[in-house]
Amino acid sequence: MKSRGTKLSSSSNLKGLNKEAIVDLLRKATRQLQYVHSINDSKIYVRKILDAAIHGVREYSGRSSPVQLKIEPTNICNADCISCSTKRARRERGNMPIDLFKKIIDDASQLRVRSVALYIHGEPLLHPQIGDMLSYIKEKGIAFYIRTNGSALSGRKAEEILSAGVDFTDHVTVSILGLSKQVHEKVMGKIQHEKVVENVLRFIEMRNERGLKGPILDVIFYEMPENKHEKEAFVDYWSGKVDRVLMGETSVSFANYNSDKQPTIVRTHSCSEIRNMWVLWNGDVTLCYQDINGEYNFGNLEHQSISEVWNSDKLVNIRQSHKRKEFSGIPICSRCG
Repeated sequence: MKSRGTKLSSSSNLKGLNKEAIVDLLRKATRQLQYVHSINDSKIYVRKILDAAIHGVREYSGRSSPVQLKIEPTNICNADCISCSTKRARRERGNMPIDLFKKIIDDASQLRVRSVALYIHGEPLLHPQIGDMLSYIKEKGIAFYIRTNGSALSGRKAEEILSAGVDFTDHVTVSILGLSKQVHEKVMGKIQHEKVVENVLRFIEMRNERGLKGPILDVIFYEMPENKHEKEAFVDYWSGKVDRVLMGETSVSFANYNSDKQPTIVRTHSCSEIRNMWVLWNGDVTLCYQDINGEYNFGNLEHQSISEVWNSDKLVNIRQSHKRKEFSGIPICSRCG
């Protein structure tokens, strides 16, 4: 597949090398190298690294394009996690229209954006056309990331994922917030523990039966007071059963958003998430996942292009503020931990 987009020819693109971006790029590159076993794998790997380098080593405030698109297929969810504030969201619930999704992906392909994450708020596998979305992403030579609670990772949905033209650059990450049924269901609410475990193990079997190298299947455990006592046993159980076992921490500011428990935080560091573009199901562009109500609206991709919104004065100014570590003028950032 021929790469399209703006040609980078001068050293000016490398003036403001950001150490965090470089470290992140090298970490991801090293991790994926273990899955390269053929000439075709090598081509995919090299293309991904080159495209990531074009974006990842630029200054946060550069007038360029996002490193990754974060797209919300739906903000409808079948879980009731105690650490999630989206249940208090006032935003309308809905699914992204497939025509809008394809417009966004076409635009991303032109800009050589090679990574699309299909989650912000909601359970992405509940979108009725999620299979079509994944297939369209792969047609454009783009890698996808899905984060799911695993309840729908079976049957037709599993088949759709595995039939989308996947490779080792794609990831499905399942949030499992407890080793035991009691803890998992207490933390995630409405999600059956046995069903999720069965779905994950069966998905791995289906992928291996087809001789596929992707998607990479991860499980992630977000530590909190209710489940931290199961952390070590969780790692022991899942190690060797899935490709990776990930550990995470819940964001206190996100978990308590719009509540009387909103913490007082003094922010001191810039955020890597401002390298990405966050697109809600209706096409609105927001700043990050902390904005559960879509109050920070920088444009809409139904009527505008990615470049037009990304290089708008409002977003450029925010990236420059992060570079200077000045957060007082950005309330959602200043109160984020």
